[in-house]
Amino acid sequence: MRYWAELAGYSVELARQELEAVLRTLGSTSPEPRPVAWGERVVAFDTDRIEEVARRLAFTHRLLLPLTTGTLADLAAALKEEGKSGGTGALRPASGNRIPDEWVVTLGRSFVQGGGRVDLEDPERAYVLHRGSTDPESLALSREVARTARLSLCRRKAADLPFRKPVTLTPLLARGLVNLAACPPGGRILDPFCGTGALLIEAGNLGYRVIAADKDSRMVKGTLTNLAHFSLDPTALTQTDIDGLAAALEDHFPVDAIVTDPPYGRASSTHGEEAEQVVERAFLALRPLVRPGGRLVLMLPVDHLPGAALSEWTLEFPPIPLRVHASLTRWVFALTPSPSRAT
Repeated sequence: MRYWAELAGYSVELARQELEAVLRTLGSTSPEPRPVAWGERVVAFDTDRIEEVARRLAFTHRLLLPLTTGTLADLAAALKEEGKSGGTGALRPASGNRIPDEWVVTLGRSFVQGGGRVDLEDPERAYVLHRGSTDPESLALSREVARTARLSLCRRKAADLPFRKPVTLTPLLARGLVNLAACPPGGRILDPFCGTGALLIEAGNLGYRVIAADKDSRMVKGTLTNLAHFSLDPTALTQTDIDGLAAALEDHFPVDAIVTDPPYGRASSTHGEEAEQVVERAFLALRPLVRPGGRLVLMLPVDHLPGAALSEWTLEFPPIPLRVHASLTRWVFALTPSPSRAT
């Protein structure tokens, strides 16, 4: 069935890639979201698992069922028909759309004329009004069918974890990175720099088997504490450097995906070793540990890969910038083992 997704404005490209990865995860045969004429933040997609899609997504606001397109009069007629089924409803402009108040009033009256009742606080049906991106007189009407996990993830704070560090990923970003891995349901996800376990928490909450390591024993103990806080048990978790990972956890490889936030630029997390060198070694050490076609998802504070990665890995899409603050932008990468080198 065809739906629309209203993407979050923080990073439209990240939201689009996350939606496509989730659709791949759930077995869609046509996972690529398609543009529509209602702005860059609305895309169309097909699925028969809409509730599961919504449960996973972090960077999409809501999922919508398109109802009709046309003029203001066309939409008024459609809402009058919607009102005939009774119950309550509310109409709101799509995010980023400037809609004249009188249009909203006109459409609301049509809904009431049909027999519906307006309830802006807790409506039984939430309608969304879209304005054409090239033709401002062209309109579309949709109805919300599912809220995504975004709101609940925003309410959860990294500061609420029993073990935390200043660089702990937010639940929202951690969920988005896990989704980008496009890991099959129930698959195994590895985080070789587990830190406080933020990525593992989101992977575990999505039903994945989590495998992890960290060079710092404090991080390993802290990750176990945080996982227990969410009643999650790792499949395997050990203290080891990246080069010892294959031997320490050999019974668990290859994994279906690797998702990690390496300690790039944070010298205190690398025991004196240059962070760039740690990442360079990681690209070489991790390639044999993921199945062919499995993704490696990670963030770096630069928009390019270290030299070792160029011959070992293939980019799934151009790196996506995420602005942290005025002086720091981090880049999200998704890679697969290069076919000529994959084992």
